[in-house]
Amino acid sequence: GEDGEQQTDDARSEDGRSEQINTAGSILVSVRNLSEHHPQLEKLLDGFEACEEVATQLLARPYSVSEVDVQREVDRSIRSQGFATDADHARQELVSERSRMAACHLDAPRELSRNLRSQVDDNAEFFGERGSLLHTGLDEVIDEFDKGPFQEESIVINGAIREYVVTVFDEIQKDSTNHCLLMDGRKQEIKDLLDKVRCRSSELGSEPLNPDRLPLEDRRTILVNKVWSLHEERTRLVAVPSRVPDLLHARLGQFKEVNDTHVRELRDRQSLHRREALSCQSSCTQQEQYLQRKLRECHSLVEASGSRERSMETELERTISEVCDKLRTALQLAEKIRIERVGAESSMMERDATQASMQGHIRM
Repeated sequence: GEDGEQQTDDARSEDGRSEQINTAGSILVSVRNLSEHHPQLEKLLDGFEACEEVATQLLARPYSVSEVDVQREVDRSIRSQGFATDADHARQELVSERSRMAACHLDAPRELSRNLRSQVDDNAEFFGERGSLLHTGLDEVIDEFDKGPFQEESIVINGAIREYVVTVFDEIQKDSTNHCLLMDGRKQEIKDLLDKVRCRSSELGSEPLNPDRLPLEDRRTILVNKVWSLHEERTRLVAVPSRVPDLLHARLGQFKEVNDTHVRELRDRQSLHRREALSCQSSCTQQEQYLQRKLRECHSLVEASGSRERSMETELERTISEVCDKLRTALQLAEKIRIERVGAESSMMERDATQASMQGHIRM
């Protein structure tokens, strides 16, 4: 697989480096041996050793950049601009506002509207002609704002309905006995009792010698007493002032006070959102400008570094060519010196041998 191919490539690269090291070692040995005949080459050996030391130092230095280090530097630079702090603050605000503004249906107001409609329809006389105003305005609000980012408002509305509608209606029902007597149900009860009384009176008047006269009179008396009691109760309770108007006035005042406070808080938050939105727009503009500036700077640095690198690579190649030419020239000079030295030595040996031979012949 790819791992095996990578290992093979690494092995080949290592073999190549080993071969280069062996070759370089052989050259140094050859030059060192050659310096025995040419002491001037010892400086070249010193140069090779200095080159080896410098090359070792260069190899110890990184030829690539750590992504972790670069990312750390980028983060530091961003923090120095204040972008990271702004982003953290915006992220926290976003999480908080998302929980407050989650999408939901206004179920509680819809249920309240259904209950109000049912109460108005079932008690038309009590609520009067304008009773439908209790739910029509609410229906319009629900139709316009049925679903949206109203999570927090839905919680507030649910609490307000429980506190200022359900609780108030419960208190009204506790104080509504006198009003129930005026409603259709009690009126119908009195009418039914009166109809029964008339029926009993008709039965008693139709037959003066009716054998059931006494039981009929007793039942009629009981019915008349019930009608009388209901009328007396109606008269007494209607005369007692109802607590409902004061209750409604007080609770309405409480609701307005709480609602005004909530509206002020919402307006303050709306103003805050507007300021935050403007701040975000400004921050986005600054971040975009910073990004474009850094991109231009990085692009310029890459172009400049690439240009300097190519120039220095050309200079390095020329310098190496010159060094190689100088080395070849030095070796050629060494070879010429060898030839001259061998020639001179040969001539001297020839001179000495000739002189020795000729002196022998002369003595003879």
